[in-house]
Amino acid sequence: MKLLLRFNERKWTSFCYRDWSNFETLTNLFHTFHNKIKYYNIMKNITGKVKFISLETGFWGIVDNQGNEWRPINMPEQLKKEGKQVSVMVREVDEMSIFMWGTPVRILSFST
Repeated sequence: MKLLLRFNERKWTSFCYRDWSNFETLTNLFHTFHNKIKYYNIMKNITGKVKFISLETGFWGIVDNQGNEWRPINMPEQLKKEGKQVSVMVREVDEMSIFMWGTPVRILSFST
């Protein structure tokens, strides 16, 4: 039997699980993939201020009105001004980076 899992952004392919007798393992597997799919498809609207962080080589981030730190992986040039008030629609991404600051996000749209 084949369990087909699709996830557009990560291109997860078919997963073949042959031992259907262990229901607990199958259930845990389903919940793991389901939670990852749910996590990566969340879009958020963030309003905050742009900040240049001088860690390592330096990068741009956004600190929202609640104090949460966001690290856009695709910061548009129009937003790269220290202290600029912005509103952005983002989606969290799973990314490896040397920057130990903020939650990595991809900006989908923005306004200033």
